[in-house]
Amino acid sequence: MTIDPESVRTALIAECRRDSYLLNYARRIQRDGRSPTSTPAMALGERKLVVLAIASRADLVLEYDTLSDLPKDVQSLGLAMSLNFAPVYLWRGPILAEVNAMTLPPHTIHREICPMPLMFWTFENALDQHDGREIYWVLLMATTDEWMNVYIGGSRGQVPFVNGGSVRYGTRYPDDQAAVNLTFILKCLAFLNSPYTVTERESPTRAERREWAHDNAGRPGPDVSVIKLRVPEKEMGSVSAGGTKGRHHHWWVRSHLRAQWYPKDQAHKVIWIPPHIRGDLDKPLLQHVYEVAR
Repeated sequence: MTIDPESVRTALIAECRRDSYLLNYARRIQRDGRSPTSTPAMALGERKLVVLAIASRADLVLEYDTLSDLPKDVQSLGLAMSLNFAPVYLWRGPILAEVNAMTLPPHTIHREICPMPLMFWTFENALDQHDGREIYWVLLMATTDEWMNVYIGGSRGQVPFVNGGSVRYGTRYPDDQAAVNLTFILKCLAFLNSPYTVTERESPTRAERREWAHDNAGRPGPDVSVIKLRVPEKEMGSVSAGGTKGRHHHWWVRSHLRAQWYPKDQAHKVIWIPPHIRGDLDKPLLQHVYEVAR
């Protein structure tokens, strides 16, 4: 049986145009402009709006790296379909601030870096870039044993864009990643892979779910994964002995990213380590003084 790409595109566009999450999200943008994406319904609406924009081949600037020899319209349909099926992950402001504050250590990229084969990330606030762009969303496709495809979407002024690139497993960061600036993506993945973080499922409100089900033959609607800290705030200051014998102080260790080498895989797994205390609590607290100069 031969599948007609244009029939698939038409059906996908029709599905998007009747999606209540998209319709409510679009009305909100028209009324208030782009504002923080803070709720599951808004995150679902944003993803569906991206699917519609790409499937419709609107005024989208497709700035792909060479990921496929297929025609661009076929690539855009495949991208739209992947976006449509991808689970939604919402990154809220405080978590993103923690991620941005980290320095990513040099490491060899592990093939298990992406916890899911398909992930759509949306951000509570757009990520400002130095070249005048704003990033709204990211799609990760870890569907091969050799590399992970990364799509980044946003706008430059009033013109939307989609950048595409790939990360080959076993390559060295940052030495082999000069062509694709993926530092932020790799930091987010390290944060997700940390034992101190968790993704909690959140659903739209009952009224929002009921409206969506009414237009979808009563089917249960999708929900959203929200990235959160697993460790309660009161435990974030946990004490690590770290060889307290002979220590004359105790001190705070800032949160950081750690690259752990796995000889069997010949690669690192990078994880986030929360702030904690080291040393002997019976000894004085060692205070650091920082000089700010310009």
